[in-house]
Amino acid sequence: MDQILAKVFFGIFSTAIIGGGIYIFFVKNILYALYAVMAVLLSVAGIFILAAADFVGVSQLMIYVGGILVLLLFGIMLGAVHKKSEALMVKNVNNLWSILLSILLFSVLVVLINKLTFIEDFVPLLDRNTVSEIGFSFMTQHLLILEGLGILLLLALIGSTFLASKND
Repeated sequence: MDQILAKVFFGIFSTAIIGGGIYIFFVKNILYALYAVMAVLLSVAGIFILAAADFVGVSQLMIYVGGILVLLLFGIMLGAVHKKSEALMVKNVNNLWSILLSILLFSVLVVLINKLTFIEDFVPLLDRNTVSEIGFSFMTQHLLILEGLGILLLLALIGSTFLASKND
């Protein structure tokens, strides 16, 4: 029963990704395109979670959907307050080249996927907790890298605060 449910959710997420990508290609309004990007990113996070990569799925939600996409939405919504609605419209150019390149890339992917060998009865290891394994790895083997990244982020925060206060 779990395999059937996983296949159903995989189909739903895959359809949302493909549909969102097609919608992004043909929509004229940037705001609607960003909503479609949000649907695509949420679906990708769902596929990661289905593949038992819970840390990557949650990271996808927090970084891309929760951070970058919301920043883009606020930038478009707040930046276009005083402008007309036509400013948010885009014109798609080179549609023929885009479609041809998409077909070419899709063909390459189909050929490469057909050359791969897959395990027929793949059962994800749902009893493993990848988050605790990653945390344990960070605190034992990669502690120096973790501390270095923390210091780098602190320096970036101090630098951005300094630059922001310098402009005022």
